[in-house]
Amino acid sequence: MLLLGVVVWLGGCTRDPKVLAKKYVETGNKYYEKSKYKEASLMYRKALQKDLRYGPAYYHLGLTQLKQGQGGDARRSFMRATDLDPANLDAFVRLADVDLAGYLYDPQTNKVGLDDARDLVKTILKRDPKSFDGLRIAGFVALSDKDVKTAILRFQQANESKPNQPEVAVALVQAMFGDKQDAEAERLTKSFIERLKTYGPLYDSLYGYYARTNRVVDAEQVLRLKVDNNPTNSLFFTQLAFHYYLTHRSNDMNATIGRMTSDLKKIPEAHMAAGDFFMQIRDYGRAFDEYQQGEKTADSKIKLSYGKHEVEALNRQGKGSDATNLLSTLLKSYPKDTELITMHAASLLQVRDAKKAQIAIDELQPLVAATPTDQKDLLVELHFNLGRAYMIKVDTQSLEQARLQFQEALRIKPTYLPAKSLLAELLLNVGEFPKAVQAADEILKVVPKDANARLIRTMSLIRMGERDTARTELTAMLAQNPKSNDARYQIALMDFIEKRYKDAEGNFSTLRAASDPRGYGGLLECKMAQKDFTGATELVEDQLKQNPQQPELLRQLAEIKLQTGNADDAAIQYQQVVQKTPSEGSYMRLGEIQRQAGRLDLALASFQKAKELNPADPTPVLEIAVTYDASGRADQARKGYEEVLKMQPDNGVALNNLAYAKADQGVDLDQALTFAERARQKRPNDPDVTDTIGLIYLRKNLNDESIRVLREIVSRMPTNAMYHVHYAMALMQKGDRTAARTELDAAAKYSVTDKEKARVRELRTKIS
Repeated sequence: MLLLGVVVWLGGCTRDPKVLAKKYVETGNKYYEKSKYKEASLMYRKALQKDLRYGPAYYHLGLTQLKQGQGGDARRSFMRATDLDPANLDAFVRLADVDLAGYLYDPQTNKVGLDDARDLVKTILKRDPKSFDGLRIAGFVALSDKDVKTAILRFQQANESKPNQPEVAVALVQAMFGDKQDAEAERLTKSFIERLKTYGPLYDSLYGYYARTNRVVDAEQVLRLKVDNNPTNSLFFTQLAFHYYLTHRSNDMNATIGRMTSDLKKIPEAHMAAGDFFMQIRDYGRAFDEYQQGEKTADSKIKLSYGKHEVEALNRQGKGSDATNLLSTLLKSYPKDTELITMHAASLLQVRDAKKAQIAIDELQPLVAATPTDQKDLLVELHFNLGRAYMIKVDTQSLEQARLQFQEALRIKPTYLPAKSLLAELLLNVGEFPKAVQAADEILKVVPKDANARLIRTMSLIRMGERDTARTELTAMLAQNPKSNDARYQIALMDFIEKRYKDAEGNFSTLRAASDPRGYGGLLECKMAQKDFTGATELVEDQLKQNPQQPELLRQLAEIKLQTGNADDAAIQYQQVVQKTPSEGSYMRLGEIQRQAGRLDLALASFQKAKELNPADPTPVLEIAVTYDASGRADQARKGYEEVLKMQPDNGVALNNLAYAKADQGVDLDQALTFAERARQKRPNDPDVTDTIGLIYLRKNLNDESIRVLREIVSRMPTNAMYHVHYAMALMQKGDRTAARTELDAAAKYSVTDKEKARVRELRTKIS
């Protein structure tokens, strides 16, 4: 309201645009002096609305834009100011500073900035040869041109024009050290330090010189002087402590930290600085202790900061669980702290657990929605961690959400490589290999030696079938780093895909020797692919000697026995797995093996145990129903399928099997067809569903439709006996006995179960 009143008051004073513009600038300057840059900017813009050619308004607007980090806008404002108000030499200075800063930030992209700064310096010095700013900028331009002697001359002239200015002082002595004028530079630096005792870079320049020339005692003395001259500056204390750390003087290091933390009235942040110092030298336990000490005497706002640092120290020690617990405690006191919530969510993602990932998602989603769009760094971090959480959940919908979150993070900050890296990994995992290669290439343009990006690229090439290119790149990676297990694994994988099993075994053996679990797994796959079941068994048994309590190895032995056709022994072997890990999954697999061995009652008992362990899961119920079906207990099977559909109405297998049971008995055919059509929506390429629909058409006397459907499925799956039986039934019902006999002959050729054989004999009798 005050600002609005000022605008109204100014507008009512006079109608002369120049007078009004001047008044707006004067008001803006008052806001500028109070660091109210947005309000000042509004006043300067109001001035320009009154008079677009008022140079001072552009100049002062440029100053506010610099304060707000709007370098490009500031440059345009200063350019306009120099055009409209050539007498304002400071506008030329500011413009030159902006151009030079742009060049120094990115010399390759902003080469023209150096040329512009050079031209502006000429203009400034032509009008005032002793201009401090002109000489100062001329010195930096000369340094950019690698003309050190001219730079020294210009800095000396600037220092004469306006003595003891910190920026020029340090630039001058550094240039002199660079020009090997060491003695004079040393003398001059000491002289500047006497006058500029609080300016740290001067001490640093002298310290760097002493360190380069191995004058360790002098280097220490410079840092001690820096501390003595600035006894309330914690950074200077930690610099001295770090010197002692590098020179292996732990007692002096500890004494320096102790001196800093001994008087919290002089240095209130001393424990924070000490903790940060110990974090820097990777002594995370002492860092945690310092943060805890600081927290005891800190006010509420600082306490939270100490708590966050304690979390980081715990994480660095590998105490992720303790860090998460501390974050949970902090959240009870500060439930609305955005950074704290973000940290807690990120800590949950340290362990790839789907339930914890969902908790992180629930915490992060409201933050994303509530965070203002101008807080770009925070938004990037939120989207990135939200993407990480979705990626852990693995299911298709979650992976798509993860992709969207990474893409949003990159939209806000295209250079954010962590999001680019995980996006590339996600694209690889979901099979979008060309896009994964493209994402990896974008990372490698910025960081050519990024090992993870290179491996994502090569794995994508392997999956795309471009194995020659992948092999060339991986061989080069191994030559650079022979210990790269990831590169070796990918080469072994290519050998396996190309059925070069001996070569693959060689690389997998190397990985196994390096304790990489992929080595053992790859060797086992090679043995199984070559049907070397004896070798596979020996490999697993050798691994069991090293890890006798590992149930996964027992499971693998059972699977090998199953591959050799010995389902009974496989079931006995798998009993040991169940004893060690009596989980739903273990009982389910045991039931499947027992059913395959023909031990249907045992299979039913195993599936029933799995159901008891997880009553909400329809899968064990479905397997019980299927087993009842296989044992000829149709009524119990039908009840089982109905129970599954109550739990999961769109279960395609239950829908189809229930429809088939009704069709086989010739009852409830309309409902059976409804079930079968729903099953086809869920499983459009399942031949069993197509066969069920054909059988229903047969029972409904829709012979032409039945023959059409069954003919198509028989042509697709010519070795399935029951499909031939159903086709024969349809042909018989149509009256084509000759064709029906042909199908029964085919069914007899392929029949494997007693039920199929009995059905063929029954139909032959009817045809005769």
